[in-house]
Amino acid sequence: MPLTDAEYNLMRKARTGCDISRDEQPMAYELERCGLLNIGYQDDKEPFCETASLTTSGREVFLDERVLRNPLRRVLSGFLAPL
Repeated sequence: MPLTDAEYNLMRKARTGCDISRDEQPMAYELERCGLLNIGYQDDKEPFCETASLTTSGREVFLDERVLRNPLRRVLSGFLAPL
């Protein structure tokens, strides 16, 4: 599944957990429907804010996309991939 630059950047931020801005909410909900993000709420801040983190399948998609976007990693993964 090829990701757009905005989706990739959101997933990069969500790798360690992040707050979702209003601009990112529609994209985050779309990635949640695909099963790539978990969306939750943080209630220790006023007002409440939504947070995002990657699911297990989201981590796999993110790491694959990371390899595809970097030419050096793409070459190395081709050499190190099992036959």
